Amino acid sequence: MLGELLVIVLAVAIILFFINYAGLVPFWVSLIVLVVGIFVAVILFFNWSRTIFRMTTRRVENKIGILGSREEEIALEDIQAVDLERSLIGTILNFGTVLIKAAGSNREVDFTNIANAKKISDKIEDMAMRNDGFKKTERNRRVSS
Repeated sequence: MLGELLVIVLAVAIILFFINYAGLVPFWVSLIVLVVGIFVAVILFFNWSRTIFRMTTRRVENKIGILGSREEEIALEDIQAVDLERSLIGTILNFGTVLIKAAGSNREVDFTNIANAKKISDKIEDMAMRNDGFKKTERNRRVSS
């Protein structure tokens, strides 16, 4: 994640350099755009670094937040469906979002933008089936592009 943010900031800086060099915008506009971009990248990095996804033998849970935090968890026996969402880029770079849904409620735990999302969703399904979380016929897989 940090590497991706640095690549984006570097690409924006190079584009702004050429736009400024060509005289299309004043230097101060380029500088403001670059500073705002770095600020957004830092916020995204800290949010990413404070996000925890956890799978145990009893539950799946996530904890998200910088200043405040939000925690979500579902016991393995309550899992009704495990969905996988991947964009085209996510499929190429092997990352995606795993959506874990609880039976009998609107509770959901999202493992957002994780590496090896397919492998992790399969592992959660296997763990849930071992704990009678859902039957094999109720498996629900959705892949978005």
